[in-house]
Amino acid sequence: MKNKVGPPVEGEDFFGREKELQFAFNQIEDGNSLLLAAPRRVGKTSFAKKLIVMADDRSWRILEINLEGIKSEPQFIKTFIKDLQKKTWWGSVSKAIRNNIGSLLEQIDVSIEKDGLKGSVAWKAKRKEVFEKLENLFEHNKNTLIMIDELGVLLNTYGEDVETGITNAESLLNWFRSLRQKSETQIRWIFCSSIGIKNFTNRHNISYTINDIEPFKLKTFDKPLAKGLIEKLAESKGFELTDIIIEKMLEKIDWYLPYFVQLLFKEIHRLNQVEEFPVDKKLVDVAYESLVKNQYFDTWDERLKYYYEVEITSRKILNRLCQNPEGESRKLLFDLIHQASDPREETEKELGQIIGMLTNDGYIYQHQNEKFLFRSPFLRDYWYNKFIR
Repeated sequence: MKNKVGPPVEGEDFFGREKELQFAFNQIEDGNSLLLAAPRRVGKTSFAKKLIVMADDRSWRILEINLEGIKSEPQFIKTFIKDLQKKTWWGSVSKAIRNNIGSLLEQIDVSIEKDGLKGSVAWKAKRKEVFEKLENLFEHNKNTLIMIDELGVLLNTYGEDVETGITNAESLLNWFRSLRQKSETQIRWIFCSSIGIKNFTNRHNISYTINDIEPFKLKTFDKPLAKGLIEKLAESKGFELTDIIIEKMLEKIDWYLPYFVQLLFKEIHRLNQVEEFPVDKKLVDVAYESLVKNQYFDTWDERLKYYYEVEITSRKILNRLCQNPEGESRKLLFDLIHQASDPREETEKELGQIIGMLTNDGYIYQHQNEKFLFRSPFLRDYWYNKFIR
């Protein structure tokens, strides 16, 4: 097993989740499209890729579209078409449909793409026609599974266009919806994103555009599975770790994201192999402290920019929570962000929205004692080191 920290894992590097995979694919076979609902680093992309492999094994048509780095609708459409053309089954699509692609690409001018979502008059005039032609490329009578990764990244770029951005985002989501609801369609979709799609649709009151998609909640590993992953990684490296060391690692991780397991294992292995630290419980502490003072969690900081008007308030809450491992009450968080000049109902509404977003994205959770606290010690201690210490 390769310890691929960060990128999606495939083939023999994929670990666990057998029951979840089978249940999810049964849902797909029943005609459902899936929205993989989970915080960052849970393994959504790896899970979706495994479902794609399962579909391919059954001779379905498959397509993977990664929208990370896509900043405009023209870029999205070009990426979609080019990925479509790479598939071996594309040659069996009717000649009329394939010929239609040439004229479609001609309409997406490079200069328009550079303009992005704020776009030129030319793109605005062609937009509806281009999407209609793109829709005609699909053959709905063939078993097909299409994975759209990082849709949330594209959606959040719409927020940069204050005039028509949200209207266009709603239009794009409705276009996907119309494809999913085509009569007797055999095309199923998997949508996943490290930036919450539900956060975006809730914030802009367009949740109806995705209410026909089956939410599939992908959980973190439980403790036995996380332990099994550590043992398999250690075995693959010929690296001996005692049960005492593994237990100490699990205690430090606490929230068993595959990424956190892989990251801590990698740092312990590096310290031992490169810096010749002895393998003991102290090594686990040293590795942990090294990681929370490093850049591995910077994306959790950077992604808050997509909270837009509630970013500053969200940061204020996180800054408070990272200072208390035992968590804080909702009342304290309310008092923290409430301004005397603001109506209390507005503050309650804003706090509820922020708590929902931070929970969906895996920053915080509500404990059984009803207090809110950081979901991961890794993330809490990183936050404290970067913004408080």
